[in-house]
Amino acid sequence: MNLERFYPVTAKLRKSVLEQRSLAEDCVAVEEVHPAETLPSDGVVISERDRNKVTAPHWATTLEREWQRVDARDVHHAATERYIFEDVLATPYGFYTRRAGHHLSGGLRLPELLGAPIHRIEKGFYGASSVCLKYFGHWLRDALPMSLLRRPDEALYLPVPKSWPHAAAYVDLLGIDRLPHEYVHFDRLAFSPDVGQNSDQRKRVRLIHDLVQTRLPAPEERKENTGLYLARGETGVIRRLLNEDALIDALLERGFAMAHSTDPLPQILQKAAGVSQVVFIEGSQWAHGYFAAKRRALFISLCPADLFNNVVVEYMPAVEGRLATVVMDRVENGYVVDVDGVLDILDREGHTS
Repeated sequence: MNLERFYPVTAKLRKSVLEQRSLAEDCVAVEEVHPAETLPSDGVVISERDRNKVTAPHWATTLEREWQRVDARDVHHAATERYIFEDVLATPYGFYTRRAGHHLSGGLRLPELLGAPIHRIEKGFYGASSVCLKYFGHWLRDALPMSLLRRPDEALYLPVPKSWPHAAAYVDLLGIDRLPHEYVHFDRLAFSPDVGQNSDQRKRVRLIHDLVQTRLPAPEERKENTGLYLARGETGVIRRLLNEDALIDALLERGFAMAHSTDPLPQILQKAAGVSQVVFIEGSQWAHGYFAAKRRALFISLCPADLFNNVVVEYMPAVEGRLATVVMDRVENGYVVDVDGVLDILDREGHTS
């Protein structure tokens, strides 16, 4: 039995008695792809009334950070770096050396690990961070551009969670030549956290955006919609919009299409293709619109007052887009949104140059 099969176990044991090794401490080399940069941000369009509705941030952020995202300012973006590891076991939930596990998501699947075949490959690139394995929106918006950092002589290990059929559909749509194996031992494996929204990352995002655009239904095969409303439904953390029907009716009158987050991907993309306005309840489904909408599109996030989060604004410069936020009031059994407030933003901001 190959020793690498036990790397997740030994890594967990080492972590229980020693501090977790960082990427820099565990790798054999670090390569800088692009230096850190400070770049301007347009901020978020939000009314003073909506500012005053905010009661708490999303658990993964702080109100201080969110107001910094909202207010236009210069933003420091981290460098893009590739970390090189030797003797590595890649799994669908992270990768392991003899000494540590990195970017892990979910618990250790020991029975599966002990019985699964392990394939051996000389060089590879691990194409997803832990946040990409937890949230579909990050998988789509972060993992796909990250995967473009792999070199020609590296096989791509891109985890595709089985519970996300849209992820597999995007792999097929874009013709991504990922390894089909779940457990792979690499003699040498590269990885990049790729968190800095610097010029290099934006260039790679535009390459993905352009490729998606070429795979969208042809204009003669689709209805030209003004915009798209992406319904969240009961997926993920429930954010039930109690007056969603009223919002949808108002948007349909303006020529919007409506797609549900669980619709088949071709159906979503047919409705999203080339739109200039996207309205969505804050959550991962927004990313369908990100790659299918035209450049310089307006995105309106309906954001819970008690889960305030504007991370999407960090992704806007790559596609020259703009983000607006309308805060949803928390009520019993869900949320309500000011429909007139959404329409007002569309009237004031819903144009492209």
